[in-house]
Amino acid sequence: MKRTFRAVLINFALLTASGLIVLVIGELIAHKYVGTQLKEYIRNQPDMLRPCANSEMGYLMLPNFRDSCYETNSQGFRDREHLLAKSSSTKRIIIIGNSVGFGLGICDMDSLFSRLLEEMLNQGNRGGAFNYEVLNLCIPGYNSIMQLALLKEFGAKYEPDLVLTAFCRNDYEVEPKLINQGGSFIWRAATMNRTGPFWQRSYLLTIVKGSLRSFMVNQLNYQPEEYQNRIQSRAWQAMLHTLKETRNYCENIGAEYSVLIFPAGNQFGKNAMKPIFQSSLTSFFDNTGVDYLDLYPTFAKSGLEPRDLFIWGYDDEHPTKLGQRLASASIFAYLKDHSYLLR
Repeated sequence: MKRTFRAVLINFALLTASGLIVLVIGELIAHKYVGTQLKEYIRNQPDMLRPCANSEMGYLMLPNFRDSCYETNSQGFRDREHLLAKSSSTKRIIIIGNSVGFGLGICDMDSLFSRLLEEMLNQGNRGGAFNYEVLNLCIPGYNSIMQLALLKEFGAKYEPDLVLTAFCRNDYEVEPKLINQGGSFIWRAATMNRTGPFWQRSYLLTIVKGSLRSFMVNQLNYQPEEYQNRIQSRAWQAMLHTLKETRNYCENIGAEYSVLIFPAGNQFGKNAMKPIFQSSLTSFFDNTGVDYLDLYPTFAKSGLEPRDLFIWGYDDEHPTKLGQRLASASIFAYLKDHSYLLR
């Protein structure tokens, strides 16, 4: 009996040790795999970010940056060049936001909703008195406070007639922390908290979570997430008031303001989440007089699957080229009703 118990203990110890060795090897392989794969994933991309003196912004993108997918102009924005001064015949729209407005995962800049919107506005105004310019000042990882700070420091210089916030459901989150990697700067992905416990820093778990998320989207057509706690948080409420403050600032500089509310991927498909966070936003905007366009109905009425509408990352999703086109068409229709664009 003693020998049997001892044998069980030995086998258990050997099994545990083998499991730990496998996990360590798996973590090392995953570290190399994720470190390589995420170089094109903007939130962990070397050489694209730089610290800035404005503490409210935290960081900016490098000017004249280019890699296999993304490039920035001389001001460090994902857009063509724009002169600061504008002619009397130019109507200028500025878009602020984070990775949704930036177009994460879309390598063709002409497929971004900002570019498509500019094209639609000018095509619909052929022979008219105005030329429309749409400037994309969105930076991945930015929250509402950072976006307002960027608008004040950069956006206002372009004399906008209209400012649009490309809202994403994580705009309430605190700004990411820049990490210096051999002289290059990246920002910490939400799935890899480098200052937390091991399971929050594990690259292996990042892959497992990403694979599970991909499986649920592609096979089960479902990705759960709880929004109720989010919209009841202090950070969410502070974000709402920052959006109102952005509207007030736009009024002070003589610009109109509106919020474009982009939906989340898990609000479509089987067991889709209800538009809870949209309701929180629209209710607040209705009570405070902030203009907005809720894009959830546009995506829902398309009847398309989540995998057709969104590019799924390790812990988030962004509109596909098709999603970009749907958004641009809806925004164009919305703006046609705003006569100030023709003044």
